[in-house]
Formats: sequence, C-alpha cells, structure tokens
Amino acid sequence: GLGLISGGQPTKQGPNGCRTGSGENGSGLWIALRTQARNESLIDKGRALLKDFGFDVTILEDVNHEGCTYTPR
Repeated sequence: GLGLISGGQPTKQGPNGCRTGSGENGSGLWIALRTQARNESLIDKGRALLKDFGFDVTILEDVNHEGCTYTPR
C-alpha cells in the first residue's frame, strides 16, 4: 500500500510547486509504505501523484527503515 500525507494545506508557492508551512505544526510531506523495505516503484508513483497534485516534491528526503524494530503494544 501507498499513503501520501500532507501536514496541512499547501499554501506557499515556489518554483517547483506548493509547500506547507514550516515548523512542527502545519508542515511536512510524506510518502508512506506498508513495508520496511524500500519499493522504488511505489515511491516513484507517490512522487508523481504528489507532483500532479501541485506539491513541491524536491523537499522530500529519503528515509531507510530496514532493520528497524519495535515492540507492539
């Protein structure tokens, strides 16, 4: 599965598209997958969708979650 999350309404227009605010509230842009392993195909699909929606995808940073563990509650 693929999830696209915006931390608020994108209101700041830039040369590469719109962005949300800055700081902790009303900011952020994420592509979320249901797996720890990266799936470049889904990530590319997410980037393309966000760009089509008018988001500035140049702000996205890669995060590697492989090997992360947690204790379910």
